[in-house]
Amino acid sequence: GLVREYRFHDDATVTLVTERRALAPWGLAGGAPGAPGRNLLIRADGAITDLGARAQVEVHPGDRIRIETPGGGGWGVPAG
Repeated sequence: GLVREYRFHDDATVTLVTERRALAPWGLAGGAPGAPGRNLLIRADGAITDLGARAQVEVHPGDRIRIETPGGGGWGVPAG
């Protein structure tokens, strides 16, 4: 998946509606599942909160939201 991080310069309200945070995307034809995603609130003082799949939070200057999107599931039995 992708990792995006947003730093806030003003007070704001952030709403997240995301999927595949608790359960990983499945693989097909014997492929392994992908990695689940994650949403984190990183406060300016360094405190970190896992926001889960759906959240609404107030952010302040210096706070960051980190969004880690899920990785895709694999296809086929891995060679080995």
